[in-house]
Amino acid sequence: MSETIWLLSRVFVPNSGGASRRVDELAYFLRNEGKRVIIVTSNRSEHESPLQNPIEFINSRVDKFPWFWLFTLKATWKLLRQADKPNIIYINSPIPELFLLVVLCKLLKIKILLQLTLQGCDGPIDYVSKKKYPTFISHFFVNLLGHADLILPLGEGLFRQSIEFGWDKDRILMLPQPKDAKVFCPPKDKNERDRIREEFGCSGEDFLIGFVGYINQRKGVADLIGAWNIARKDIVNGKLVLAGKTDPNDHKMCADLFRELPEDSYKYLGTLTREQVARFMKTLDIFILPSYAEGLPNVVLEAILTGLPSIVSYLPGSTDFLFLETQAALKIKPGDQQGLSKQILTLYQDETLRKKLSQNAILLSQHFTLERLKPKYLEIFKKLGD
Repeated sequence: MSETIWLLSRVFVPNSGGASRRVDELAYFLRNEGKRVIIVTSNRSEHESPLQNPIEFINSRVDKFPWFWLFTLKATWKLLRQADKPNIIYINSPIPELFLLVVLCKLLKIKILLQLTLQGCDGPIDYVSKKKYPTFISHFFVNLLGHADLILPLGEGLFRQSIEFGWDKDRILMLPQPKDAKVFCPPKDKNERDRIREEFGCSGEDFLIGFVGYINQRKGVADLIGAWNIARKDIVNGKLVLAGKTDPNDHKMCADLFRELPEDSYKYLGTLTREQVARFMKTLDIFILPSYAEGLPNVVLEAILTGLPSIVSYLPGSTDFLFLETQAALKIKPGDQQGLSKQILTLYQDETLRKKLSQNAILLSQHFTLERLKPKYLEIFKKLGD
């Protein structure tokens, strides 16, 4: 095999489930192209590995405080002492604690592929200042990231942010994450949809409104539950179904919100794997993502590939691609519970609009398929490998 590639996902500290699915998708693609792929993760259980030609894993997790940096240094040293060092390291959603790894990779001449996935409240520079580190550390880290061999911002906003950071334009390439249209696709018919609904404990007669993502404030879950509490009274057999990991910092908030809803009006599925998310999407009538900040949301690409009529926060440079050339979703302002409840009722009452959005979503999704993006990604890894 030409090179060994490490895909860093949830390294040292856990983060969102979309990152796991993104890394899984890239791992399958590279493995099928004959690359040796190793996923480095702090949460092995949320990744899938096919029975045939399984993916290799390295488990690495550091979450001990107050000596976090000391444990990070130890874990970084342990990683790079592996007998078979990588030729390329892919970093998904960089966090400041990775700066030691970036430095060592540069010293060891290991190529770094950096993917930027989130702008706004947790972007590369404000991730640090929002936490416990001084601003000068965040600037140092951002400047260090600019020395990656290739930087892939997932959306227009992240691309502009990368340029504003003063990073080398020749190292920046805006390229979306490829999605496998064989995995994420509409159900064949109503019978398939209803069979899958039974797997998730839902009825074929239910009107299902779905959410997939981290259950926290940034994803707008409080707004979603508030809007559903308004709209559900006018929806026959309506049910809100949420899937994703609960943020420990927002656990009490979520518990309090769920208590406001009748038990028969919602269902919480917990964390799902990539294959489970794909099947879950096939059960839904409507998909909703009311986030306050995103890059190019992984779950939105999965929803439009599945042909779901969706309601999505309008985030310039991030989700606006859904509304530019063709209407592939209904848009809302982040934090607008009344507006979201109205959009839910609009889609519930208008089957013609749901069909139109579904058709537009499938057409738009063809720009993000593995088949379309595969040549570009192969070229990237070939250049880095050389």
